[in-house]
Amino acid sequence: MGSKISDLTALTGANSATGDLFPIVDVSAGTSGTKKITLAEAEIALRNAATAARIVNLAATTLTITQALHDGRVICLNHTGASSTVTLPDATGSGMEVTFIVGAVNTSSHIIKVPDASNVIKGSANILDLDGTSQAAYPATGTDDTITLNGTTTGGQIGDWVELVDIAADTWAVRAQLTVPVGSNPADPFSATV
Repeated sequence: MGSKISDLTALTGANSATGDLFPIVDVSAGTSGTKKITLAEAEIALRNAATAARIVNLAATTLTITQALHDGRVICLNHTGASSTVTLPDATGSGMEVTFIVGAVNTSSHIIKVPDASNVIKGSANILDLDGTSQAAYPATGTDDTITLNGTTTGGQIGDWVELVDIAADTWAVRAQLTVPVGSNPADPFSATV
């Protein structure tokens, strides 16, 4: 045990073959020590940790998205009873991607919006009308900065999804697949409200 993390040397090139062992330091409360694992074991451990943390459940009225916590993640919109609002970070062209999937119908609306009036959403949403299985497409244009899934006319049924990518300064790209239940007619889910 006498090694500290600062004493460890990074392995590169031929030194990082799959058979090499890597020191792992246990820093959990009440324990101490080092173990050695192979590169393959480390890759599996990291992959399993990433998979376990991939879905974020939103069961509250608000959520502020950050690149550090949500890039590449799936946000499951599970809140019901009152409107829930998700606020995206300022678009900078970082390539950040986030996917929203409806896990519970909220007839008070799931709302996804940009952080300020400088940011906009560009792209389109396809909405399937379950009355006649026809599909309509709605573009996000001009100053659109908000997506509203109201559980009826603008989508928001379980399994509906919205993908957003930070493509440029103040610009989010969107694509979405939504459904409108029997008895409702599709309407534009995009608006300028920020």
